[in-house]
Amino acid sequence: AIVYDFIYETSSQNNEEQIVQFVLPKAINNNGKFYYTFSEEEENNSNEIIFKQHEREEHTTKPQIWMPNIIVIEGNDNNDNDDNSMRLTILSNEIEGVTVLDGEVLLWLGNYGITTATRTKLRIVIETEGYDTSTSKKTITPLCQQMYNELK
Repeated sequence: AIVYDFIYETSSQNNEEQIVQFVLPKAINNNGKFYYTFSEEEENNSNEIIFKQHEREEHTTKPQIWMPNIIVIEGNDNNDNDDNSMRLTILSNEIEGVTVLDGEVLLWLGNYGITTATRTKLRIVIETEGYDTSTSKKTITPLCQQMYNELK
């Protein structure tokens, strides 16, 4: 796995939106489909994080999902035998919104409309094994669970 850590410090003194754009690796051809969860409140009795699926309805540069804590984007959903399959997981303590387009992710950071500085921690994990692309029920991998627990 490859892990990237980012800390963004933002100040919305002029009510400006703070947006971070990530270009996805070519192996992650998600066609606008991604999975997300809001918080530990969406865990079931076995402490398994439950993900919801979202598919982009149109090309938009506005947030599609508000306040997610974990975002999962998989490539090659329909080709389980592809050795180049990748999974990108974005873990965060505070993201205002997310839009996943073909080939890129837009993240809205900070507290829009609040004039105090905010600090957003992002951890991006790229994995090539340890997850199942053949099922619609997505789960967090043990590595990402550990990384998420460290962010809290």
